[in-house]
Amino acid sequence: MNQRRRFLKSIASFIVSVSVAPVIRAAPFKPEITRSDNQYVLTNGNRAMKMPDGSWRFWIRVIKIGDRKTPILITIQLATDRSFSQVVDTIDVKLDASHSFIAMPRYKPTLHSSTLYYRYILVQSSSNSLSQQIVGPVASISPWSNISQPEQ
Repeated sequence: MNQRRRFLKSIASFIVSVSVAPVIRAAPFKPEITRSDNQYVLTNGNRAMKMPDGSWRFWIRVIKIGDRKTPILITIQLATDRSFSQVVDTIDVKLDASHSFIAMPRYKPTLHSSTLYYRYILVQSSSNSLSQQIVGPVASISPWSNISQPEQ
């Protein structure tokens, strides 16, 4: 019985090594990542979870590729439509290195019976102006759901 198991293990390892070897050779050892130093990345996507009291807890992590020490200012925009023509609320959030650029703000919806769409807006301040950049896709929260849903 032991000889049969050894024989089957050796055949299985041979088949795996033959089939995986071309893939390993084709994949680079260190993949090249081409991103600019001023690019911001939403590392976990749009996530929100409904709390027992009816409020929503957003989970946000945004990093800047070139500078991982400067605080990042994010605004969460909540609207009743996907095009954000009717913005209902905004939540200002500051992400800093001491918390690994993670924030978990809570939000109690003012409209209790409708679906709200939200997105993250990055507020950048230069020497003489403020600019805004949308970070990540749009997602929705609804009273009958316990987690946020990404929008297509």
